[in-house]
Amino acid sequence: MPRGTERSMDSKDSTRNIPDHNETARRPAVLRTRLALVSLSAAIMSACAPVLEGPDQCKDKNIDLLEITDAKYTSLPEGEGGLSAGKRAEIDAIVATYRNVFYTDNGQPKLVNDLPLVRDKPIAGCAIAVTRDTQIAYLQGYGFADINSLRSFTVATPSAIGSISKTLTALGTLALSKRAVDPLSLDTGVLAQMQLTPLVDVAWSEFTVRQMLGHRAGFVGGTNMVWDPLAFDDGPSIAAAFPNIERPSLRPLFVFQSYKTQAGNQPHGIGGTVTYSNPGYSMAGTLIDYRSRQADIPTYQQGYESYLWHTVGRGTKANAPNMTSMCLATDFRTNDIKNLATGYDQDGSQLSFGDSSTVGWGWEGPSGGWTLTIGDLARLMLILQSDAVVPKAFIDSDMRASQGPFGSNRMGLGLELAGAGSDGWFGKGGNILGYTADFKIWPSTQGPDWGVAFMCNQKQAGPGLTRAIQRALQGAAPGGVQSGDPGVAPPTATPATISLVKRYESQVRSVAARYLTDANGGERAWTMAKADLIRSSAGRTLVDAIERGDYVSAAYAVPAALQTLPR
Repeated sequence: MPRGTERSMDSKDSTRNIPDHNETARRPAVLRTRLALVSLSAAIMSACAPVLEGPDQCKDKNIDLLEITDAKYTSLPEGEGGLSAGKRAEIDAIVATYRNVFYTDNGQPKLVNDLPLVRDKPIAGCAIAVTRDTQIAYLQGYGFADINSLRSFTVATPSAIGSISKTLTALGTLALSKRAVDPLSLDTGVLAQMQLTPLVDVAWSEFTVRQMLGHRAGFVGGTNMVWDPLAFDDGPSIAAAFPNIERPSLRPLFVFQSYKTQAGNQPHGIGGTVTYSNPGYSMAGTLIDYRSRQADIPTYQQGYESYLWHTVGRGTKANAPNMTSMCLATDFRTNDIKNLATGYDQDGSQLSFGDSSTVGWGWEGPSGGWTLTIGDLARLMLILQSDAVVPKAFIDSDMRASQGPFGSNRMGLGLELAGAGSDGWFGKGGNILGYTADFKIWPSTQGPDWGVAFMCNQKQAGPGLTRAIQRALQGAAPGGVQSGDPGVAPPTATPATISLVKRYESQVRSVAARYLTDANGGERAWTMAKADLIRSSAGRTLVDAIERGDYVSAAYAVPAALQTLPR
């Protein structure tokens, strides 16, 4: 992979000094040997950002890695932060019901003549996540990612998250506002910060970043997503309009030209009531794309997708949650994303997320175009409860500050908030062609901060599953019942492999973090680690397994590598 395209799971501070590797070699031997124990964490370090060309743009190895590392959460013991077997079984039963029965927003089945309303066609597949405070407690997949092939929906199945993409875009925008060098201003005009002039370059009144992220700079009339259909009605027409730009459909600053004229003809509300706006988040993506391409941003982070993958997905702190599977889906990428769930309509007919002729074209990415696995959606919840991307105090004071009513709920910055008199949750839901996703976090002063997320491959499946699971988590846990959907194949990782991952994970993460403190990215850290590992045959076996993406073999190679290292 090209140098500088990776980013680590434990460090993102590009301002650190990069030492000469000879200096590293002069460290005490005991320190070097401790640093050499990198195994699966080294594999995470070598995870790659999406690229704009080639046959493997959304890297297969990222999905392969999560298939191993996230399998443990399907049966994590209570002593390690997991749920009881009985509680897992209770949640599994709730999901089984949800896949067949419509739920209302309060998490209870909708009744008709005292009977639950059954779906015309069951949801093909789903995955759920439960977090407790700042760790993942449970992940599970159910049913099928694809009905025709009977491919299982597992914890390693990427799925579209729809408007939860707005949360990622908001975090990326806010991260730019927290930069020490030339930060974005939340309360200065968006267009001015891209050197555009209101009413000259764009027929809009000026509005601020805060208003944009809070849906208070949206359109009063017209459709949510507007573009110029005479110029750009699908992916090929955009490519033809920008023949010298590599993948212009992934460059919001260029695609912005495709809808700005049409959008300028819409009545526009500034700073008033919340008006849910996809174009507002397209503008946020344009701002990220513009600002991240300035000279003070490292080359490998430049561009909307790269900046979010590195800065939001990979965290900014040593102990940050790391979202490895993040990738934008578009018409030329849906077949490239390994194990991507197939999307279905409510009647069970197949839909194509990448069919731009069906959904129109207006740069879906920042407002609804991201895909990821259920484990990474869980890690997004952990990011929102930590300092990983922006300070948690800022998340609590600004992102979770109400911008105004939104239906029965309220709107924050990239988030939806519980309505007045409710139980104080915050989160975000998403629906896009063939997919539904939702996450909610319930902060508490008297018990755990539970978080629940789900993703299903059916359009408009409804948000009630998060609430139904949260209600179950509040109750007493029955015991003695095993979890899991009996109709779903188990994860590829065997129990023995998962046991090895659990045994060594804490140690190797700590070891990898030490390498990363002396490197400006995952590639440099992995280069330094390899130089130490290949001094022994066991270490070379470990390196070979990691570099060919065979993480099961890597897990089994760790014990032998440890035994050959001097103490």
